[in-house]
Amino acid sequence: GLDVLVNAAGILRSSHTRETSLDSFEQVIRINLTGTFLVIRESIPALLEGEGSAVVNFSSTSAMFAHPYMAAYAASKGGIQSMTHALAA
Repeated sequence: GLDVLVNAAGILRSSHTRETSLDSFEQVIRINLTGTFLVIRESIPALLEGEGSAVVNFSSTSAMFAHPYMAAYAASKGGIQSMTHALAA
């Protein structure tokens, strides 16, 4: 089984929202949020084998504080926080 899963990978693409391409936005979401989801999903069977297994997801204060140059990053980290709450429910 798996005792602890730690998700800490992430990227930041800094550009003003009006100048952020869809490709850049989607890359940040794909790596930060979708990547975290996929690792968790694939780890669930191993986590369930153990007793008291834990998942630790790194997020950021950027999920709570607005910054015009970090919209994609903030969205990805806010998504990680919400996903973590859903996983714990």
